[in-house]
Amino acid sequence: MQLMGMERFQVLLKIVWVWGLLLTSLPVWPADVGLAVASIGDRERKFHEHLSKLAPKHKISLLDKTQLDTARDAWVVITDAVLTELATHHPEHQQVLVLFSEDTSFGNVKLRFPQLNVSRLQNVPSIERQLTLIRALKPQVGPVGVYYSQHSEFVVEEAQAAAKKLGLNIMLAKLNDPLNWDRPALRVLKQADVILGVNDEFIYNATNIRSILMRLYRASRPLVGPDKAFVKAGAVASTYSGMGETIQATADLLNNKIKWIDVVYNPYFDVSINRQVARSLQISIEGEDSLKKKVGGGLPK
Repeated sequence: MQLMGMERFQVLLKIVWVWGLLLTSLPVWPADVGLAVASIGDRERKFHEHLSKLAPKHKISLLDKTQLDTARDAWVVITDAVLTELATHHPEHQQVLVLFSEDTSFGNVKLRFPQLNVSRLQNVPSIERQLTLIRALKPQVGPVGVYYSQHSEFVVEEAQAAAKKLGLNIMLAKLNDPLNWDRPALRVLKQADVILGVNDEFIYNATNIRSILMRLYRASRPLVGPDKAFVKAGAVASTYSGMGETIQATADLLNNKIKWIDVVYNPYFDVSINRQVARSLQISIEGEDSLKKKVGGGLPK
């Protein structure tokens, strides 16, 4: 009996110890939050003002990169450059959320400061959401073409999984030279109904986009995505998360007493449409609000 009692006591101690670790990994709520920016201007002040209104229980201090010495319960950091500056002052045991971060830069900070408890708000549209937009634009859509390069081979598995969830047929082709397409790439262009642009700067950048759009336009194939900036250039539509959606998602993370995961995909988004391109490709387009509702309601649960 005494042995059983001792075993129970040891188990209880382990449970208390584990909960102690979990609790110390979370900031105290209401929290003293540092909003760290490179420099303070009108845009940064407006961001701070809107975030404070949406997370009123917290004390949120707007700080530039010269004011990062004092420890806080949590940090919201704008850009990777400011994150690196913060990490040199607080290399560990700080819960940090970085906004407007690039994949490579974020990865480098994680490697350089492995003890830093940092998460990233991902504003790049997910393939699943972009495919849902395609289905909202063309409910009877046939094959969807996806081009990727050696820099974005990870999208293959993601695109296949998302297409399976949504019941869509997807065709993939690797582009070794975005300006000179080989036979597999041209075969996908011929057979696909729509081309989904992915987050790959090797393919979709200011140098290549005009040539790619002209090729797709001649083949009467609309491009969806990869983001809002490409809609103005000639893509037919895209979902995106702008400043308002970023602030709302940040406030939600501050207001929920949970430990942030490494990458948090922004659940808030809007839809951008190029109506001129849609008309020229004979695509019937609804309003942005209507499409947004269809995309939100059509996402797999």
